[in-house]
Amino acid sequence: LLKEVVAAKNYTLKPRVVLPEDYITMEDDLLEQFMTSKKYFVIFVNNSPARYRNINAFGMFRFEEYNRPHNIVVLFYDMRGMFDCVSFEPFMEAVIFYNPERPSFTTLEQLFRQQYRNLQGYELTVYFTRGDQAKRLQRSNRYWYFIDVLSRRINARYRIHTDNLHKWRENKPMDFGIVYDSFQTHPIRRIPLKQFSYHCILSPKSDRIPFIRLLIDPFRWNVWLVLLLASELTSFFLQRYGYLRGRIFLSVNFDIFQTFINGPPRTPGAETTAGNCILTGYIYASLILLTVYQSVMTARLSKILFYPEFRTVDEVNRSELPIYVSHYVKKISSFNFSHERAVQYSGRMEDEPTMYHMVIPCDIVEHWSRVRWDVVHLVQERLAPFQDTFVLFYYSPFDELLDFHWTVFIEGDLFRYWTTRNLFNREEDIVPIGGG
Repeated sequence: LLKEVVAAKNYTLKPRVVLPEDYITMEDDLLEQFMTSKKYFVIFVNNSPARYRNINAFGMFRFEEYNRPHNIVVLFYDMRGMFDCVSFEPFMEAVIFYNPERPSFTTLEQLFRQQYRNLQGYELTVYFTRGDQAKRLQRSNRYWYFIDVLSRRINARYRIHTDNLHKWRENKPMDFGIVYDSFQTHPIRRIPLKQFSYHCILSPKSDRIPFIRLLIDPFRWNVWLVLLLASELTSFFLQRYGYLRGRIFLSVNFDIFQTFINGPPRTPGAETTAGNCILTGYIYASLILLTVYQSVMTARLSKILFYPEFRTVDEVNRSELPIYVSHYVKKISSFNFSHERAVQYSGRMEDEPTMYHMVIPCDIVEHWSRVRWDVVHLVQERLAPFQDTFVLFYYSPFDELLDFHWTVFIEGDLFRYWTTRNLFNREEDIVPIGGG
């Protein structure tokens, strides 16, 4: 054991002589430094239990009731070189003696890992303040499911408190809690949950562009206006200077239209030299405009057949359409829209979402893609909610335990599964406050 302590860097060696009448308290600087780290604590003392049978081996630890000593090994020795090795079981508050010559563990890491795998029926006190209080204990809640699976895996029971976390001093001190990311108070520290959950915006899918609009869009309205004025001026000059015999203005307009489509009409002896010059200039200008029109029309018909979609959150916010945000989304997010409406998902699912935007978790976008993707459009820019957070006391053995199991919960895609189930399951059962 001593060789391991000296060789490994993740063990904190604290050589110190502690007399039977001495105590280690929260004010102890050396212990405070250990309590804020994730290291193993080895203490050498000279009040061996074999010599002081009437002394509590761990009576030296005078912590507050919400601080739980853990990862501690104490080596008791005397002047004759005899020593005992004990560790403190943090959940049942029991002292475990080990045979120094033939210990049941090979490393300290193995020793403490064994303690966290089996809590011997210990009752976890969990504070859960996420979302609507009336729905925190429903079986469709992913956090309730995580707590239930965790307690079964480590052989523990649990009791969930759904009231305010600030009441942890009035009730039984908590072991850990699940709260909003914004919560912060002493002596509680936070562990961010490894979830990357976003909200998406579903907008009405744009309509198909009418055929008449496709014919008009290659040129702007001012270009079409200039073409009309140029045609009328050409008709006026042809009527005035282009014919040997008088022509009415309407018939000259038809000649201009025919010139634009099929070339100039041939009536020998009817045009003057000035008229031929006017028609030639008009034909050259028409050829250039017609070539540009055909190229633009070909490009638009090959890729643009619908009106532009909403691509950013700002475009959605500036639109005049109402934006429906469910009560569930509002509980875990802080964004606001100018045309926001609060509504439950079940109240809008049966309507055709063609006249409003809807904010939903991105985890259920796949569900919408299967049922009515032909009428909705997914906005590319996303919205992020508040991150969930584990809270626990600074001196708590649950940090690595929660971090490991929550990582498995996320990597196994259980978070996404229970998010989807929470939103679409209408038959929700209430479970008792205590579980096992």
